[in-house]
Amino acid sequence: MGDATSGPIRLSFNPQLRVEFRGATVTSDTGLLLPRELDERLGLDALIERYLADPRTGHNRQFSVSDLFRQSIYSRLAGYEDTNDAERLAEDPTFRMLASRERRETSVALTSTLHWFETDVLAEERNYQGLAHLNTELVQRAATGARRVTLDIDSSESPVHGAQEQSAYNGHFESVCYHPLFVFSQDGDCLAATLRPGNVHSADGWARSRLMKAHYVAILSLVAGAVLGAGIIQGLHAQAKPPVYTVSLIQVTNPDAYANQYLPPARASIKAHGGVLLAAARELR
Repeated sequence: MGDATSGPIRLSFNPQLRVEFRGATVTSDTGLLLPRELDERLGLDALIERYLADPRTGHNRQFSVSDLFRQSIYSRLAGYEDTNDAERLAEDPTFRMLASRERRETSVALTSTLHWFETDVLAEERNYQGLAHLNTELVQRAATGARRVTLDIDSSESPVHGAQEQSAYNGHFESVCYHPLFVFSQDGDCLAATLRPGNVHSADGWARSRLMKAHYVAILSLVAGAVLGAGIIQGLHAQAKPPVYTVSLIQVTNPDAYANQYLPPARASIKAHGGVLLAAARELR
């Protein structure tokens, strides 16, 4: 692309930056500036401070939790699958611009620091829980306010290259892997996730997983019918005050499982969260 015909776009998270479409002055990861602007407007800094704890007790902290968190997230977003590229990206001008003001004139974290952050800091129980709350609130802030919500619960393959704990051979994927479970909205936002051993079936442990500890417990208790006999779930309607969730369409293929295993815990879970189950077995024929 050539020079821009209109004025540059200035970014509120860093007024020193401006976005112009000039073919001679682009870098490979410049596109990350736009999602960085989005996270600034959604208040990601405040969410990181609220939900992620820094285990360091000294005052000599070269990299803040916010900088390390953003470097980890944005490197994955750019297609770098692990921390091995951090050495090269530490001097990348785009990644320096994504960081806090203090880091923009120097460099971001190297491989060893980023690896420590991802495997030690984020793996702490309080931060593990905090990540779920942070993701939940971030998605809520970005929500469009649509009254119809469709949830997609699916598993995926996370291949490993070694003897990691609980990794196992999965016959479907024909690889040694983990078999995580994800919940996505109709917009493609990941609402929740849980890591599982590689040799479990797709629906294994959904009720015991950390998915049920997120704010989506009332919705998920309905979607659980897909595991226990409801073959097709086309959508959910949601009202904010009070939180009322109704299933638009369910085709029940196992009436006994629906009535005895799914419906009672669904009623209890929805009631516990201030909701009302509007549809029962008699309406779903």
